[in-house]
Amino acid sequence: MGEDLAEWSEEARRRFEELTAGKKLVAKPRGAANHSRSTNEETKISLELYDTSKGNEDLLIADVLVNEGLARRINET
Repeated sequence: MGEDLAEWSEEARRRFEELTAGKKLVAKPRGAANHSRSTNEETKISLELYDTSKGNEDLLIADVLVNEGLARRINET
């Protein structure tokens, strides 16, 4: 991961695609934040993505990426 939180490593992008491609996911909103860069202000929505295709066990995609060292959690305000 780079310093910019929007940058993902190639390995992280590939793994995210493996975990999500062709699957119906459930998104749970975590919150929204307004970010101002110079004069442009934008609202970013934070979501948790769940793979619910494995019977009664929901898989939080972020947990997999964090546990594999491909992502880290951030505090959003």
